[in-house]
Amino acid sequence: MITLKTNDIKISKILLIPKLNNKNNLKNIINIGNFITLIYKIQENDKQKLQKIEGLVISIQNRSISKTFTIKRTVEGISVEQTFPYYSNKIISIEKTDHVKVRRAKLYFLCLNKSIKFKGRRF
Repeated sequence: MITLKTNDIKISKILLIPKLNNKNNLKNIINIGNFITLIYKIQENDKQKLQKIEGLVISIQNRSISKTFTIKRTVEGISVEQTFPYYSNKIISIEKTDHVKVRRAKLYFLCLNKSIKFKGRRF
């Protein structure tokens, strides 16, 4: 059994993994080419705010527990990419809104083009 030490607190790695995998069955929701809406908890000074983020999943970095995914969205006409941890306590909910058939593992080419059409959506 592997244990992680952080400030004299031992956490079992074996006990963490089953709890993380049960979170919302994310394998079907977070795929490359999915448009998702997620509600994310943000800490500002003493207050906590909930922010709704809608965008396209353009990449997934697979590193076991430190797995991350990147969302591309447009804010006031400017495209923004944000990276989120896959197993984060700050993610409150994730919903799949739409799916686009893609033939690439990473959609970084979307960053270079000014506008691309996805069957009724302009990005």
